[in-house]
Amino acid sequence: MLNTYRAILDGNQLKWIDTPPQITKSVEVQIILLKETTQAALRERGQKMAWVLESLAKINPLSGINDPLEWQRDIRQDRPLPNRTP
Repeated sequence: MLNTYRAILDGNQLKWIDTPPQITKSVEVQIILLKETTQAALRERGQKMAWVLESLAKINPLSGINDPLEWQRDIRQDRPLPNRTP
């Protein structure tokens, strides 16, 4: 079973952000370091998103849909509920 606990690694010690696990013995752990997001990376991601949205607006991919409600009914596929007959 995988449990996730948030902490900050400071040198070779963990400082718990949330409530630490209630463990009374030594236990093996795996630490995953999350990549910090810089302002430049956020700006670049925003520029890419703006470019994609502008491109979509130019090609207008939904222009062929005359009646959105009818279109939704046509493509929607409800799955049957378990242990129920239609």
